[in-house]
Amino acid sequence: MNSEAALSDTSSGLTRKQKFELWKLQSGPTPSERVTSVELAKKCGVAVSVFSEMISSEVMPAWHHQTLLAAGVPANCLPLPVVHKKGPKPEGFEYQEPEDTEEGRPCLT
Repeated sequence: MNSEAALSDTSSGLTRKQKFELWKLQSGPTPSERVTSVELAKKCGVAVSVFSEMISSEVMPAWHHQTLLAAGVPANCLPLPVVHKKGPKPEGFEYQEPEDTEEGRPCLT
């Protein structure tokens, strides 16, 4: 069964975070076989608290996004991937919020 199709059938009106939690509950037939945030955090190489913050955010690092997609998490349950340049910010740098578009934010429309 396609997990994204199952989510779209049962999760209309839910937030992206709620869809993520629903996906985790549907990921295995028994609690011991379900995917946990601890397992996903380990795959991303971050602490569980950092992972929780990352999932709740509007954007996440692209390499973590790819790792989670490879682990089977549906794209509509994840924040938008963003590539952050490493190093000091240029003088006068201001962060700009991502635009709300139907293509860019499928979960939040």
